[in-house]
Parts: sequence; structure tokens; C-alpha cells
Amino acid sequence: MTNEAAKHGPLRPAAVMTAREAEISETDIEELLCQYPRVLALGPLEIVNSQIHQEHGGILDILAFQSDTNTYYEVEITRGMVDHWHLAHVLDYWARELKSRHYSHHMAVLVAESVRGRFRNVLETLPEFIPLIIEELWVLVRGGTGRKEILCQPVYYPDSIRTNREGLLARRSKTRNPLVSRTGLLLIRHFVHNPKLVSAPYREIQKKTNVSLGVVSNIIGALQERGLVRIEGRKRYLVDKDALERHLSDAFRAIPERREFVESKLASIGTPDANSETGVKPSNFG
Repeated sequence: MTNEAAKHGPLRPAAVMTAREAEISETDIEELLCQYPRVLALGPLEIVNSQIHQEHGGILDILAFQSDTNTYYEVEITRGMVDHWHLAHVLDYWARELKSRHYSHHMAVLVAESVRGRFRNVLETLPEFIPLIIEELWVLVRGGTGRKEILCQPVYYPDSIRTNREGLLARRSKTRNPLVSRTGLLLIRHFVHNPKLVSAPYREIQKKTNVSLGVVSNIIGALQERGLVRIEGRKRYLVDKDALERHLSDAFRAIPERREFVESKLASIGTPDANSETGVKPSNFG
């Protein structure tokens, strides 16, 4: 007899049941997912917060962040069958976070005990048009010990992501987002400290930040795609400094070593004065 069997008697097979059958509440599910985010099968996640009261909105159960893809996951949990109420709420939370953190990708995640029923056709169709993942939740009760574990299985999800060999969802594209790279965060830190630097020619930015011309071009292009940098005529300027500050804060919280990298680089060249001018006037963008 094994040590496990010696403590608990002969080993019995595990039982799979619903959260209701296992007497696990939505609060319990939320706490377990926050403690073990890998259960969501979405790859490495950092839990940003839970029970988030959105202004003029509801309460978002979980907000998670994936640094490699610069993606936020807005997670709604329901202990029961998917209905129109929870579907509308998760999309509302997703849209609000997308508007608040428009510099990142966003994915709505609805976790439910059952994804069957009346709205099955809707659940199958929506992920073809919007970034929505529908997951089914089960509870595994270990035989002998009675230990309860939560299992989440992605059922419906967009074509832009796939299931890898480990059964985790991952984006098809392997391209890393430059806005969460070490040099990208360093350059963004300079822009936050001195927004007028964005208006300078690329070579002037490179000289002041010690970042390569290629990175300068790549980061400014990425910021422009997300509406954070705007070009009018031959002038380039920063649109939303607060959004960049939130991006830095979120990225540094998720990847502490990149904060250390940025701070060490700033210390080596001297942190620019937030009120200083760039020393140049806007010109031909490089």
C-alpha cells in the first residue's frame, strides 16, 4: 500500500462534478482562480486585481495581464449556465477596460458551469468577430482525500488564438509587442518624463535616450497605431500621457525585472528633467 493509501485507505477514482454539486461558491471560484491563474489555461498570467468597481458600471470579477503579448483578460464568472445577463456584462467590462487601457490588447473571458443551452449558437458565433473566450468549469474531487480542484476548459475562442501542446491558448502570431520590451519601456519612460521629446527627430531622441534608431521608430509607430501619438502635418505629439503612465505601472508590476532595467539605464545616463525642453523643434521625424 502506498503512503497515500496508508493515510486515506484504498485509492478511489476522482469524481468530476459541477460547482453547485461540489458546494463551491462563485467567491470560492474567484479566489482559487486568483491564487492559481494557470487553471484558466491561458498561459502565464499576472492577476492585476479582482472585484473591480468600474465607474458607472458593474463589478469585474478578475482582471489579469499577460506581459509577453501585452494582453489584458477581463474575466467574468458564473456558477450556472451561460445567460444573456453574464454575456452582456463580460462584454461591457471588456469594452470599458479597452477604452481605459487602449494601448494594450484585450480579451473577454466568460467562465461558466455550462456553455450549452439556449445561447449556444451565440457563443459559437461571437468569438469569430470579437475577442471573446468561453470556458466551461468543472470541479474535480479527489477520491479518498476529498480534495477539490477547479478545472477550466476553453470551448469557444477566436481564430486568432490556438491551443498549444500543453492545452493552453496562445496567439497564432509569435511577434512580441514592442511596448513591453525592455528598451520599449525605457523609451516610454523618457516620453512620460518629457512628453515634448516625442516631437524631436529620431536621431535627437536616440542621442538623448541611448536607444537605437530602430527601436525609436518601432515604438513611436506602435504608439501611433494605438492612438497615443498623433501626427498632424509634419508635427508629432503625445496624445495621452496618463495612458502611458498606466502602461508603465502595469508592465512594471507584471515584470519587476524590467523596472530594474529601466531604472539602472536612467541612472547611468541621468534622468531627464520633466520640465526641460527637448532642445530641438519638431522637424522631419528622423
